[in-house]
Amino acid sequence: METLRIFADRILYSMGMGRLLFLWGFVSVLSMGLSAQTYTRADSLKVERLLAEAALRGDVTNWTLYFAEKFIGTPYVASTLEVNDEEELVVNLRQLDCTTLVENVVALTLTVREPAPSFAAFCRNLEKIRYRGGVR
Repeated sequence: METLRIFADRILYSMGMGRLLFLWGFVSVLSMGLSAQTYTRADSLKVERLLAEAALRGDVTNWTLYFAEKFIGTPYVASTLEVNDEEELVVNLRQLDCTTLVENVVALTLTVREPAPSFAAFCRNLEKIRYRGGVR
């Protein structure tokens, strides 16, 4: 599995693609009409890497379990969503609690099934999961 991770990272970083994907994702998020968000470059790149790895795995029958296994070893930290005074969509795949683990796995599962999986699509799905009707 480490070989696959290195391969996906090389794809994302070859010829500056990591920066391009990050910028494209950021612009897509802004253009899709979502309100304020909090995330790091590491979070957006991890989502893009997980989706790229998943695209190489057409034989997966249980995407939920597939993505859940990707978070084994991720530190458990309480209150990872309470980082802003104003309500914002917080994306944090570096630290999880029980609820954010489930939310991120479900959002990735929904996103990988879309015609054009992306960080922007992941954020849209995460927002739908966290907020009633996707409205904060």
